[in-house]
Amino acid sequence: MTDTERAELAQRFDTLGRALAAELDTVPTMEPGWHHQVQAWASGAVTLYHPTGLAIQLAHERWNDAQRGRLTVRGLMPHDWSGRDRFEIGVSAARPPADIARDIRRRLLPDYMAALPGAQAEVAASERLRLARIAAMQSLVEVLPALHTYDWDNEQSAGSYYGEAHNRPERAHGNGTVRVNHSALSVDLKLTGVPLHLALRVLALLRRPDADGSDTEPART
Repeated sequence: MTDTERAELAQRFDTLGRALAAELDTVPTMEPGWHHQVQAWASGAVTLYHPTGLAIQLAHERWNDAQRGRLTVRGLMPHDWSGRDRFEIGVSAARPPADIARDIRRRLLPDYMAALPGAQAEVAASERLRLARIAAMQSLVEVLPALHTYDWDNEQSAGSYYGEAHNRPERAHGNGTVRVNHSALSVDLKLTGVPLHLALRVLALLRRPDADGSDTEPART
């Protein structure tokens, strides 16, 4: 595709996106505010965005879709959503924007709008837990500076420490690994080579103070 053809394709989808945003802003049951952004797809795409988080993409999925004049219209869900439902319809690119907008309102928006809030809530809860795991790991590193998170762990909620680490200035008594669990309320610890007097202190802290299995932390003095 030449630069001229690429520019013409982008202009076509820009015009389509602008017209559809204006049409969807006339829906009486929704607040206005639709806007669009052309996507850098080789075969052409544009995404419509609404302040409530709705995102509707119109695209030639394949080169032959462009030849047939067919557009896939898809309601986009949050990236980390665990669901598998797909919210999409097919329309002819030759139809007027008013007709395409009518199809979006009738065939796509009802199911998509019903599913999106739950997906957003799920992703938000997952993000809160992710941040809690990161914060928990940071607090553990503050207690033991020799603890370093793994470079490959994007979340930075797992790491290890060593008694003899020639490439790091910090040292620990023994070696071990640390992983913050999903809930961020507990931690998996692996300890090796810990001096006996420290092992006794660690195990004493882990001992439950009463016979009924209470998790109550003893009062600090």
